[in-house]
Amino acid sequence: MIMKKILLVISLLFTPALLWASSEDYVNVLVSDLAPRLSLWSAIIVAFAASVMVFVNARSMKGGVFGTVLNYFAIGMVFILGSFVVVSLNVFGSEGIAKTVNNVLFILGYIIMALAANKLSQIAQGK
Repeated sequence: MIMKKILLVISLLFTPALLWASSEDYVNVLVSDLAPRLSLWSAIIVAFAASVMVFVNARSMKGGVFGTVLNYFAIGMVFILGSFVVVSLNVFGSEGIAKTVNNVLFILGYIIMALAANKLSQIAQGK
């Protein structure tokens, strides 16, 4: 339901601009500048919301093995989100440093999520 409202608002915002654009320059600015920014921030917001949702679900389990597994997954997701933000927003100002930090955060995020998957498989096997 919420997604339908968001799509409706976005279409209501962009349709008049595209229909009544008096020149191609306006459409080019919309496509070349606004759309990439909108998609970048949308990806960051969705990733942040998903990470928070996993943390909240882990906390609602009040500990336990599954709560621990969800915490590991959430921490891994935050590391991956951080790596995406570092590269996308060029946080350090240097492309070389940003790529290095991106790779390190990506690796850490996947290692932590692999630990979570390992714990989950141990539970499934009864260990």
